[in-house]
Amino acid sequence: MRSTIAQIDDAARIYSDLRLTSAAPSQRSIVLGLNEKIERSLLKIFLTVVGLVFLLGAGGYFSLSAFRAWQVRRLLAEANALVNE
Repeated sequence: MRSTIAQIDDAARIYSDLRLTSAAPSQRSIVLGLNEKIERSLLKIFLTVVGLVFLLGAGGYFSLSAFRAWQVRRLLAEANALVNE
């Protein structure tokens, strides 16, 4: 029983060292480096898009509330001018 477990353990250790890429050992670090660069680029793009959507949403909300406040002030000033005539 112990010899079977030892054989399975040795086989697992051998196969765990193998990479799942078809690249040569000298190219594995290049492939992994490219994958990391792609992941970082995609993360930057995603965060930029999310940030822009957030900024546009916040800008739209605050500009709309500022416009409504200006409109209220303008209409009140016009109403006061008509009442004071």
